[in-house]
Amino acid sequence: MTPTFLWKLGERWWTLVDAESNTNWEGDSRTSYRAGFLLGRMLSTRQGISLKYEVPFSGNRQMDWTLKVVYFVTRF
Repeated sequence: MTPTFLWKLGERWWTLVDAESNTNWEGDSRTSYRAGFLLGRMLSTRQGISLKYEVPFSGNRQMDWTLKVVYFVTRF
């Protein structure tokens, strides 16, 4: 389950906040949680970039903190 909240900050900027719960049903049936914050910017009408920071919490962490950088090109 991943609730996601997205806000447009201006003509080219946006931010996203999400959280996720993940349960390993085949293994030990333990649930891990993580939260993320993303900041994105359109560089042109067809190209953009985003930076996302994710941090796990709870005792059943499946990862350490993560920093993701994404460059993308849209078709429309």
